[in-house]
Amino acid sequence: MSLEKNALDILMKNARNRGSRKRPLSSFSCPAGCGAWVTGHDVNNHLDQCLGGSSNRVHAGNSCDRTQEWLGAEGGVTRSPTVITHAANYKKKNAPSNAFSHMMERSATVFSTNKSGQSDENIIRHRFHLHNAEGYVTWTISDDGSEKKYDPTPNFATTGVDEIAEKVNYTNKTIPHEVSAHLIPAPAISIGETNWSTVIRMKKVKCTSSTEGDDESVDDNDKALELMMSSSLPSFSQGDETSRLVCKHSRLSVSQLKSCLQKSIRRRAPLPAVRVAMELADRSWCDLIRRVSTIFQHRLPIIVLEDSTLHPDFGLLVWLMVAESKCGCRTIFVCIFKGYFPCMALLKKVLQVVFELASCARQDIPSEVGRIDKSDNHNLPMCLSLKSPASKLLPHRHMSINSCEVLIRSMLLRAQYGGMKCDVQMLHSYATIWLKRFRSMVVSSSALDALALNLTSRPIYWWDLPGILHEKAREKSAELVTSAIVCVGGLPKLNFTDVCHAGIDFHCSSVVEHLLSQKVLFSSLRERLAAPKDEDPYVWMAGQIKSMIWKYSSGINHRRILLFGTGEANMNMDDPNLKVVWENVVRSSFECYTKKFVMDRLA
Repeated sequence: MSLEKNALDILMKNARNRGSRKRPLSSFSCPAGCGAWVTGHDVNNHLDQCLGGSSNRVHAGNSCDRTQEWLGAEGGVTRSPTVITHAANYKKKNAPSNAFSHMMERSATVFSTNKSGQSDENIIRHRFHLHNAEGYVTWTISDDGSEKKYDPTPNFATTGVDEIAEKVNYTNKTIPHEVSAHLIPAPAISIGETNWSTVIRMKKVKCTSSTEGDDESVDDNDKALELMMSSSLPSFSQGDETSRLVCKHSRLSVSQLKSCLQKSIRRRAPLPAVRVAMELADRSWCDLIRRVSTIFQHRLPIIVLEDSTLHPDFGLLVWLMVAESKCGCRTIFVCIFKGYFPCMALLKKVLQVVFELASCARQDIPSEVGRIDKSDNHNLPMCLSLKSPASKLLPHRHMSINSCEVLIRSMLLRAQYGGMKCDVQMLHSYATIWLKRFRSMVVSSSALDALALNLTSRPIYWWDLPGILHEKAREKSAELVTSAIVCVGGLPKLNFTDVCHAGIDFHCSSVVEHLLSQKVLFSSLRERLAAPKDEDPYVWMAGQIKSMIWKYSSGINHRRILLFGTGEANMNMDDPNLKVVWENVVRSSFECYTKKFVMDRLA
């Protein structure tokens, strides 16, 4: 702690000394916190170098202590916050007492004794368990409904190398020692002591076609799915307002913070994304008793797939989402329980994941993915759902693919939870795509070339790829997102540079109405964009403005396509005519509105 404090004091002194230096208006400080000044034109290449994990500087720029970035422009703060975790003697807020709450608590007893009137033969039981504060989760199946029950711990002693070679399609059935050691995992980790658990019973389970990926239907299997959510970590008490991560909250709404978080991740700004996520976590978790759900955790799994690349801890995010939510109000679930409240170590882990997502240089796009996976469905089950037996989902259980099942079932569980139709379809699509990849096992040489990954002496497996893509960012997140920062009062407040102004778009503000209310701007738009005669000019122009905001602001993603692409993921969004109108007419007024909007709510 003393070393961190000394480093912070030196850093704050340097920050004040260089505060008067003038920089070009088009440049800004590196969003990964290295101290260099970059422009929008070269930020993507710079981030690739900055997050490359090298100990040597590969660019010019002012060196800076990592802890400084958390305090933003508030140079007067020199203390290093004390690490405080939730303790058993934390003050608890009494939950509101009402008839509905009493009914829900009473129903828990009824369900535990009556089991909803269903016999054991009509229930498929799964278990989704959180093991430790590092975010390790497992998905086990007690009864998958098949004739032969799945054994999660097979006898590896009876599995020969020849059999493994046949499964991997080695022609000579010879596997190098280092490869066979990689394929045969250690015995499964036992769950051990359970300190929190609840049961969710799903009467109707969504399923999707494994050939198309977005044709949604309901599984015709009449058996109910009973999912036990459990944790080796206890649920911690919810603190009062003095236990906030951010001392002084902004007046930005939760929806606006959520939008700014997503835009920061899209634009590869890891530190601003984490700072916004800290306040968003404060605001969402503090309202947990009054809200139906935790907005922060519900959106984050979607952001992982929509704006970045599948993360190894995707299962943890979905576990937290379900465990923290009160699902009793949802018709698709029969679930009676009090939400899980995470400890500070788990919250730090989530914020590290946010940093890693924002740092990732690749975006996985389903339309591009189809080019590598469409030719072979790898004998996928016709209907893909949470009820799919383990033997059909990933049949080769003797290989190191336990994490594969967690990722696939986590996508299906998040889709089961609902949301916007496009998000549910996207989740089903990615579940199908990654299932194909996992079953094909080895990443092809063409895919490795597209990813610019160096070939090694052993094959690279698809289940290793998420970890490889996020490996360098994980090293950085462990260095920057520490317990000295993720603690009570770890961040004084959000600063102007922490909030991505592009997040204040038409989804969470009245920016379109504001722009159309300017007579000069509206006249200029009508001169350059001719509305169809059969449409209201105002309504049609509002749609055009929304399209421009999305294409040239909200939708900007500083990433390259995961496979078969070298350009940025949103390069195909250019429309020459609209872009000219955006640059010459709309952009200036839009940015003026969003910047003033943010400044007014941070004051």
